[in-house]
Amino acid sequence: AGQIGAGLGQTTSLGEPTLIAPTIDITTTGQELTVDGVRIVFQVTPGTEAPAEMNFYFPDSKALCTAENTSHTLHNILTLRGAPVRDPRAWADYLNETIELWGDDLEVVFASHHWPTWGRERAVEFLAMQSDMYSYLHDQTLRLLNKGYVGAEIAEIMEMPPVLEAQWHTHGYYGSVSHNVKAIYQRYLGWYDGNPAHLWMHPPVEAATRHVAAMGGIDAAVGVARAAFDEGDYRWAAEVLNHVLFADEHHAEARSLQADTFEQLAFGAENGTWRNAFLSGATELRHGIFGSPVASDVPDLFAALTVEQLLSSIAIRVDGPRAWDEHLVISFVFTDLGSTHVAELRHGTFVHRRTDAPAPGSTVFTGSRAVLGAMLTGALDVAAAVGDGTLSIDGDPGVMGRLAALLDPPDQDFPIVTP
Repeated sequence: AGQIGAGLGQTTSLGEPTLIAPTIDITTTGQELTVDGVRIVFQVTPGTEAPAEMNFYFPDSKALCTAENTSHTLHNILTLRGAPVRDPRAWADYLNETIELWGDDLEVVFASHHWPTWGRERAVEFLAMQSDMYSYLHDQTLRLLNKGYVGAEIAEIMEMPPVLEAQWHTHGYYGSVSHNVKAIYQRYLGWYDGNPAHLWMHPPVEAATRHVAAMGGIDAAVGVARAAFDEGDYRWAAEVLNHVLFADEHHAEARSLQADTFEQLAFGAENGTWRNAFLSGATELRHGIFGSPVASDVPDLFAALTVEQLLSSIAIRVDGPRAWDEHLVISFVFTDLGSTHVAELRHGTFVHRRTDAPAPGSTVFTGSRAVLGAMLTGALDVAAAVGDGTLSIDGDPGVMGRLAALLDPPDQDFPIVTP
């Protein structure tokens, strides 16, 4: 078995990601812009598919682009890769607003993914069903959680209305009813379901060793999993084998059986991201960790960040326990931005703020955004920059080295299906 699609498209790009900072801000619905002679009217839809999302209408062509707010699939309320939970109530409401804005005028709807929908009546019906899909999932999840059901239970009993179920574009090829319902529950009630047995559970390895012992040991647990596999209960087989592998990640029979189990779950998945998650797990067990194919430390990305974002990206890399007893105060003067920022490492945390002047007694680094940004990301030859005058240092030049020694870079090559 192999990857055959990602649900929203064939696959993700493996090219180098980049980012160009916006030069024009779209802030209000109805805002109009002419680009190369083409009129565009915008509808801002924050908190839908993305925190800063928008639809845009081409009135002279009677064409509506809905970005990723509509697709020929149920989209994600929460991506499996991880992100803040989106707001399906707002998503549905904004699509209804879209119909109010342009439903009487448009002739075609298209989006970032998939194919257009032609004809005003078909296009409006498509928009309405997409809206109703998110509205139904939201409202029914809240109805059931208010009756005491938890996310996993709601996911098992949720059924879509037949009229929506009959549409190809409402099926879960990318998002799914199951994980979207759990996401909506999470958005309102968080990870804790109110059951105190779930309040302070053992972490995975410690829980696994206890589960395996309770089943009579590794071999007995594998026997339980194999019986479940033979009966076609792949979900239970995967759960049991997960405990086995977190108790003994090198158990050859368990690794092989879990890979086979994941593959069977992949075969039965309508959802592309589910299928790929199962196949990724099988690949890891059979061939080892394969990491992330997309680079994250890309110079263009760092160059487009604001100073605040750049300093915050450093803060989340500080190894807190190693930095408990270290105290550093550093000032950065950005000559081209006309701004000064003071950063302080204290109590294991890296805090920063914009100020009017460098902090007294701090080491002051002065240079352009490009030079200081390169220094902060470790891409600058500091001695050469000081030598050619693009960087000046007032104070202890070794302070950046002390900070760098406390940074813990991310590791994309970590295991998923084993400890």
